[in-house]
Amino acid sequence: MAKIVRFCVLFLHGLFPMLFPLASSFALDWHRGILQIDHMDSSIQMQKYGETSPSYPEFNLPIQITDLAEFSSEMEAIMCFRLSTGMMVKWNGPGKFSIDRFEHSWLPSSLSAGESEYARALLYLNRGRLFIDAGQFSETTSLVIETPMGTLLSQNAIFAVHVENFRGGEKKICTLYCFSGSVRFEGLDGTFLELSQGNKLALLLNEGMLKETTMILDASDQILWDQFKRQRQKFSDPQQFPERTLPNLEEAVKPALEDAPVQPSNYFHMPVLPTTPSFNRD
Repeated sequence: MAKIVRFCVLFLHGLFPMLFPLASSFALDWHRGILQIDHMDSSIQMQKYGETSPSYPEFNLPIQITDLAEFSSEMEAIMCFRLSTGMMVKWNGPGKFSIDRFEHSWLPSSLSAGESEYARALLYLNRGRLFIDAGQFSETTSLVIETPMGTLLSQNAIFAVHVENFRGGEKKICTLYCFSGSVRFEGLDGTFLELSQGNKLALLLNEGMLKETTMILDASDQILWDQFKRQRQKFSDPQQFPERTLPNLEEAVKPALEDAPVQPSNYFHMPVLPTTPSFNRD
């Protein structure tokens, strides 16, 4: 029988301080990471934050960029990418998803006796299927995925999430597959669940009501994992992630001189699209 654990506390409210209490004691400077796109079908449109409409991108693959963006397709399509935060992802359309944040922060060595790098990523899946390998996440890396059904949280897992419309869009179905580790879920109705390795969770959203069904992964579900692994082997250096350069922490902690002119940071971004959700929302 599939294992489901219900939570008594909100894991999303004050998420980052709760996961990493040491880091929450300091004002961390977050630096945008690197997105490497290995494969993207020609039917997929891309809209970067700051652009007014989506377009069909023209670039040679693989490519490394630092943009936040939304991707969409009206037909069946595949996109494979990896993030410097330590995750490999495959998206299957039709549908839409966005990469809202992928960030790194480093504690000065004088403040950290163990892990000094922290990383976090935030994705939104409106429709389609995301297959995510975050099995190499460190203990100081977290992933949040927002969906129309609720929010997923993972620190070290291999899983897939599939969101699809049902009956002309009046209802939505979300299926969560956990192949390794565990994934936590907060439903729109306040439901808190944890899905363990080897299980899947089917969710139906109908008129604001969320219904859940849990099952054991079967042979057909394992095919998703096998297909993902085979496709990844087609890309160069399939086990490597793009690397974010460590900034000069000594300069970052120096107090600013009163008379010094203000200089813009090279990692500061100001999107003109609506602000993305916070990791520490109240």
